[in-house]
Amino acid sequence: MKMGEKELNIELIERMTRLESKVDMILMQCPQCQAAVRKHDADIAALTQNIDSTHQRIDTIYRTASIISAAIALFMQAAVFVWQGVRH
Repeated sequence: MKMGEKELNIELIERMTRLESKVDMILMQCPQCQAAVRKHDADIAALTQNIDSTHQRIDTIYRTASIISAAIALFMQAAVFVWQGVRH
């Protein structure tokens, strides 16, 4: 008998729920596992903060580079304008 998509989804959800329950029970019975999970949570939080800080620094570098590029372009246009005015 073939299982329909809806029945398959229900079956998969039930199995995932049972697996999650078993993992939770294992973690509760294993203090070392709990400690490792807490450490990983702390490490992930620290890495997330580091990544956010790095993105802010990169954004600042891009803004600074854009301003410098605009200033150089403006200076070059002014120099060309002055040079052409001197030639005529």
